[in-house]
This record gives sequence, C-alpha cells and structure tokens, in this order.
Amino acid sequence: MILVTGGSGFIGSHMADLLSETGYKVRIFDRRDSPYRRPEQEMIIGDLLDPEKLAEAAK
Repeated sequence: MILVTGGSGFIGSHMADLLSETGYKVRIFDRRDSPYRRPEQEMIIGDLLDPEKLAEAAK
C-alpha cells in the first residue's frame, strides 16, 4: 500500500494513477475528495495537521 498525500491535486492524482496502473494499492490522503479518483484507490479525507487522521491514513 502506498500513501499519496495531496492525491486530489494535479501532480498527486497523476502519481496515484501511475502507481495504480503499475499494480500498487494506493491510498489517497487529502482535504477533499477527487471526482477523478479511480474506484480501486482508497480515499481518506483529512488534514496533515490532524495527527489522528494522519495516523489512520498511515496504517
């Protein structure tokens, strides 16, 4: 599992897609959901300044 922070942004979403295409399981952590996220990509909505949400994303 690879955690991509900022995965709803331009660079992060393209990185998440590239990782998914090469067979990695991807978890996206961002403050907002992305309408372009692939169904196989897990999404956790939160802020990097929230230690509890960040710990949840890193599990």
